[in-house]
Amino acid sequence: MDLKNIEFIEKNKPAIDEDIHLVNNQIKGILPDVYKEFLKITNGAVLNGYVFYSTKEMIEMYKCHDFSNNMPEYISIGNDNGDWELVIKATKDATLCGFLDAGSIGISDPDEWFDFRLWINEGCKMFEEDDNSDLGKVYIIKLPKEKLKFLAETKRIFFLNISTDLLYKKVNTLPYVIMEDIYISKADTYIEQTSFPECYEFRND
Repeated sequence: MDLKNIEFIEKNKPAIDEDIHLVNNQIKGILPDVYKEFLKITNGAVLNGYVFYSTKEMIEMYKCHDFSNNMPEYISIGNDNGDWELVIKATKDATLCGFLDAGSIGISDPDEWFDFRLWINEGCKMFEEDDNSDLGKVYIIKLPKEKLKFLAETKRIFFLNISTDLLYKKVNTLPYVIMEDIYISKADTYIEQTSFPECYEFRND
C-alpha cells in the first residue's frame, strides 16, 4: 500500500500490535491483513471526505451496530461521513469492501464490492464517479444570524483546513467556494448534515 502521495484530511499515529490484538479479541473473525496494513500507517483517518476507523472506533461501531449478531462475518472499517458503513469480511485474506446503509446491516449486503488497496491508492475515488457532469463546487451563498456557530460547523462537516478567523473574513464576500471537484451526491450528504442547509449551494459550473 503506497500512500506517500495521498493527501489526508486527517491522519493519526500508526497503530501498534496491541491495538490490533484488541480488535481481534473483540470481534468474531479476524481483522483483514489489508486493513492492518492501513492501520500500521495511520490508526484512523479522513481521506477525500471518507472516514476510516481507528482500532478503538472499530470496536465501538462493532458493538453499536451489533455486528456479532447481525453480521458476524463482517466488520465495519469506516463510513462515507454519513449513514453508509464501509464493511469488509472479517477474514485474514479479505480485500473486497463495500458501502452498506447502516439501517441495512444484517438485512442485505453491499450492492458493489471493490478492492480496498486499489481504492485507497487511487485516493478513494468511487467507480461511479467517472461522469464529470456530476462534478462541481459547494458555495456558501448566505449567512445565518448564528454566524460563528455556522462557520465552526462548516469547518467540521466540510473538513476545511482554514482558521475560523480567516473563514470569517472570506465569507464577507458571497458566494464563497468551500469545496471544489466534489460530486453532487457527496455534496448533498454534507449539506444535509448541517444545521443551515439553506446557506449552501452545489453548482456544477
